[in-house]
Amino acid sequence: MKYRAWDNEKQKMYEVGKEPNIHFEFTEHGIRGIDMLRSDGKGGFKVLDHLIYMQDSGMKDNQEVPNAIVANDIVKKYVHSYSNYYAEGPGGIGLGGQETHFEGYHYGIVKYRPSRGFFLQVFMTEDEFDGSFKPYKTDGDITQYRSEVIGNIFENPELLEIPEELIDA
Repeated sequence: MKYRAWDNEKQKMYEVGKEPNIHFEFTEHGIRGIDMLRSDGKGGFKVLDHLIYMQDSGMKDNQEVPNAIVANDIVKKYVHSYSNYYAEGPGGIGLGGQETHFEGYHYGIVKYRPSRGFFLQVFMTEDEFDGSFKPYKTDGDITQYRSEVIGNIFENPELLEIPEELIDA
């Protein structure tokens, strides 16, 4: 499994296992980060108890250069809803086509629960037809199809806010 760690004191994201001065170890209580350049004042190294760890979902978005989808990422996912309509033809009544009701994007935060696994906690929707943004709360599946990691809640908190002028009242 791969992890990232957010250092809320330094406002910095670490890639677990790729930081030259931070050692990460797995303990019976979870992951622990140790700063190999700072002393704990007792002859050891400084334990970074304040780090927030995020697990990689094992999925990637479908961009030209795929991004790993990790807990607390903000994902933009294409969605649409439609209904079938029926028409009478030479062979009787059959499927005449589909009528699109909504086409746009959901914006959500990647979450993890042991009972459910990884899912997308949607907080906003963008209507492709009229360009409006609306607050929207639901849980959905994370799909790699037509999705894009656009940031994360720590480094890009501004992505969690909908500008007032874009909200369709």
